[in-house]
Amino acid sequence: MPQSKQIKQSNKRKKHNYSLKSETKTYIKRVITAIKENKQEIANKEFIIASSKIDKLSKKRIIHKNTAARQKSRINKKIKLMSSKNFSNR
Repeated sequence: MPQSKQIKQSNKRKKHNYSLKSETKTYIKRVITAIKENKQEIANKEFIIASSKIDKLSKKRIIHKNTAARQKSRINKKIKLMSSKNFSNR
């Protein structure tokens, strides 16, 4: 039984959306790794990139806007905490 065009399109979109989500998760992991290694400059640079990727997914409605806001907020909170610890250690 041949697939309808709609089914083919949805499968194609599903694969593409999955790859975009996976790419974004990779960028988020890079930020978390930089935070764990206590490298603030790298964490800030990676956060800017990850934030941009998250916003793009949200704009395309691949992820919900509240999910995007929550992810960015949690990462930023960790970066701020790291910077305050570094400041107090000096």
